[in-house]
Amino acid sequence: MDNPIKHFPNYINPMRSSIIIFGFKSIIKGEKQRFISINTKSLMKAKLLFASFVFSLLFSCSDNHFRQFDTLPEEQRWKASDTKVYEFDIENETQFYNIVFEFSHVYGYQFASFPLNVSIESPDGKTEQISTDLKIADESGKQLAECSGDICELFYKIKERTKLQKGKYKITVSHSFNGPYLPNVIGIGLAVENVK
Repeated sequence: MDNPIKHFPNYINPMRSSIIIFGFKSIIKGEKQRFISINTKSLMKAKLLFASFVFSLLFSCSDNHFRQFDTLPEEQRWKASDTKVYEFDIENETQFYNIVFEFSHVYGYQFASFPLNVSIESPDGKTEQISTDLKIADESGKQLAECSGDICELFYKIKERTKLQKGKYKITVSHSFNGPYLPNVIGIGLAVENVK
């Protein structure tokens, strides 16, 4: 479909490079020319909200026992000090589950992998530590995530087809990237899927 925006002239205010102004001339005689200012930060916020909605919709269609997705602030930085905590209850000990880590990032991620740390605290008080080098791209550089436009979603199965004890679980997720933060991260989540 032809983009109607390209038929209108663009006006850029040199004093505010973050503002993109599109001029529209009204077809109504005698009406003055109007300008609509769109802040790029607002556009990014709308994009992040849309991404969160899409991912929530995708997960709502699957058989999840638990799911939580945290959208990061506009600067898209997962800080090293920002440990994510997820808590959920298990009632059915005979059910098999997948525990899935969800990593949403910008397309063309600059790192092929990063060190991920997961801690699983069971209802009996025992804690299991899992450390892995989470792969973002394969050896050829191909993105391993499912991408739509410039938003990519990577799913990593921390536990696959496993039984869980009855009671409350606490899972913490962090990274040990060599730097104060991981850039270009849209959001992070965890899902506990029922396996049929």
